[in-house]
Amino acid sequence: MNAKHTPGQRIPKPFNSNPFKPLSPLAKCFDAMLKAYDDKAPDLIHKDGRPNRGSSQACGFWDGFNGIPPQKQPFGSFAYACYRAGQTKRETIAKATGNA
Repeated sequence: MNAKHTPGQRIPKPFNSNPFKPLSPLAKCFDAMLKAYDDKAPDLIHKDGRPNRGSSQACGFWDGFNGIPPQKQPFGSFAYACYRAGQTKRETIAKATGNA
């Protein structure tokens, strides 16, 4: 990973559901990223299963998924919504596999 972690930087707690106002653009982005992960969309996951970090939204998702503090995802941006979606997906997987 080329993302850096600043010591003492706070990582927001993940949500169990969409944290954004219903029908807002950020809520739609959040839901779209969860669907992209479930569908193994090529914009998010390479054919061989590796994470695709080719866009700011994908980078935001994978940073949230991997627990990297949100440095490049300003609060209220689409990248931040993707970050929160990555966090939520990781939490959902952990709970489903008993690793929560």
